[in-house]
Amino acid sequence: MPKYNPKEARDTRKRKQKRIAASKKNRNLRQFIPYILIFGVIIIVGGFAIYFFISEDYNSGNGGENGGENGDNNEYGTPMTFTTIDGDTIKLADNQGKVVILYFFDLDCQPCGPEAGVLADVDDEYTDSQLEIILIDVHYWDPITDLKTWRNDYNSNWDIILDDASYTYSTPFNIAYTPTTKILDKSGNIIKTIVGYDEGHYSTIKAEIDALL
Repeated sequence: MPKYNPKEARDTRKRKQKRIAASKKNRNLRQFIPYILIFGVIIIVGGFAIYFFISEDYNSGNGGENGGENGDNNEYGTPMTFTTIDGDTIKLADNQGKVVILYFFDLDCQPCGPEAGVLADVDDEYTDSQLEIILIDVHYWDPITDLKTWRNDYNSNWDIILDDASYTYSTPFNIAYTPTTKILDKSGNIIKTIVGYDEGHYSTIKAEIDALL
């Protein structure tokens, strides 16, 4: 018969207690796994929902057009002066008597290029005395040399204003997404706001301009 060893007996009890404690811990963790998985699925689904909602607003022309917005919001009532990337100073109110398009964009915005192409096609249809297109880049860190190159790609002489860190130029117009196009009538009232890009914007914008001239 083996001799009783107190130390070995204690070690055996300790090992057994550790195994029991580890087993309880694993059971407790397994109980939380379904909840962790459900929480993870909720986070993933919620993230995709937010992404697609923003993407739809950002890129779609459908539902991105607001007609007759703030018809009494006269932008010429408050003098607004811009400094262009070419160093010129322009006043928005100097365009009274013309239809004015304010185009808010940035160089990192994928749909901003195609929408600028739409504006270039629209611009070709009117004289300088009928239509003025002014571009405002909301990314104040975009290099001026890159902006000039970008403008040349559309064979245009548009005035481009680079916003500042306080978003002095875009904030008054409540810009949330780029591209955003705002159409002003001859008196400076914002008549229509278009968010995003769509090929159909050419017809929409041209119809608005024709109705205002």
